[in-house]
Amino acid sequence: DLLCFFFAFLSLNIFIKYTQEGKPLQLIVGAVYFFLAFLAKETVITFLAIVPLIFFLYKNEHKRRSVYITGAVVLAALVAILTRFQVLHTDQALGAPVGFIDNPLAGHDISLSTRIATAILILGSYIKLLFIPYPLICDYAYNSIPFVDFGNIKVLLSLSAYIALAIVSIWRLTKDRKDLYAFCILFFLITIALFSNIFFLIGDNMAERFLFFPSLSFCIVAALFIGKLLPAEPASVLADMKQPKIAAVLISLSLIYSTLTIARNNTWKDNLTLFSTDSEKAPDDSRLLFFLGNELSFESNNNNRNPAERQQMLKDAIADLEKAIAIYPDYAEAHQELGKAYLSANAMELAEKHEKIALQLSPNSIDAANYLAAIYLTTKRYAEGIRICNDVLRRAPLNATTHFNLGGCYANTGNYSLALTEYKKVIAIDPHAENYRSFDCVAALYNILGKADSAKGYESLKMQYSRH
Repeated sequence: DLLCFFFAFLSLNIFIKYTQEGKPLQLIVGAVYFFLAFLAKETVITFLAIVPLIFFLYKNEHKRRSVYITGAVVLAALVAILTRFQVLHTDQALGAPVGFIDNPLAGHDISLSTRIATAILILGSYIKLLFIPYPLICDYAYNSIPFVDFGNIKVLLSLSAYIALAIVSIWRLTKDRKDLYAFCILFFLITIALFSNIFFLIGDNMAERFLFFPSLSFCIVAALFIGKLLPAEPASVLADMKQPKIAAVLISLSLIYSTLTIARNNTWKDNLTLFSTDSEKAPDDSRLLFFLGNELSFESNNNNRNPAERQQMLKDAIADLEKAIAIYPDYAEAHQELGKAYLSANAMELAEKHEKIALQLSPNSIDAANYLAAIYLTTKRYAEGIRICNDVLRRAPLNATTHFNLGGCYANTGNYSLALTEYKKVIAIDPHAENYRSFDCVAALYNILGKADSAKGYESLKMQYSRH
């Protein structure tokens, strides 16, 4: 978003110079900068509407140059889109289908009227966040924003606000085609429309980063209002800022919003702090609970923490993952991670239950299959473990974890030669996998087979890899 914004407005600056000086190189450089903005993030496509708005209404002294600028932007966008399709496979370039956990508005059982009403409610939330950026949340998944219909008062207020903005912009344009307030309103409406989920569904129902471009218009309007406090004959910028009324407004705004920003920065110290803080603000957000549970589960394996703390973290992780599933029972990833957490807690029946549910919901999940194989290995059901590992390897022949689990199953059934083959495959694919345990397993098997020299060789090899 930052790179996209930077290059987009750099291109606008160059294009404005082109309208004034008419140098062809300026047109080319502006197009290149816009191309870079597009490579940073495709959301700059809204500038295909912003650029004509600027150069046919506000900077329209040279109509032909405005046409050239618009053509250059369209050409740069086409080149960026073709580049995307050239680099990525077609299915990747088009993007994956929108999933329910990413954008609940994509749910199949949600009526069109409910989807649009909820989307309008979210649009109203964006306006509120411009004025009052609190609470800020890193994720807005199901069910942080409940579904609503057009009978909801907040939906009606939001709809009224956007209709009023559109009417005011058109009315002001009829009076003055270069009205800055009208420009700001149109800039806001155009840039926010891409994220509205009304015309088409995107990857998220709501995200604060979507306000980055639209917030520029809000900043310009704020500056215009503050400028009304200036005397009729403005002096230098520094002198204007020293005006008592201007200084009072700027200092107040800076103190308030700087305090909010610094406080929010502290929340982003690490994943655990972020997810635990934001899940308190959005206790019904299933994905936030999943993120928190997953992070707690990961930290519970941190050997730098004391055993009591690690045990409590694992207990909390299980509780948060259970909450996530209670909110959204078909959350495959949450079932998968809950099964993993139960595996760590040595609750094998519950671990197996949730990994099987995860595989029912997401049959191609390699991680869930690997966790289930680890459960079979731990519970000494080696034949089932071998079966599921071989099934995974048909789809992912270079998965180190699967080869490691398969090696364990073969070793425990006395098939040492096949076990050695699997452990050596792990080392070949990823020597660091399973925290170098494959080296220990190979050394142990060679000792069983009476090949002490080979065992020592792998022990030394482990030391070499672990040092690097």
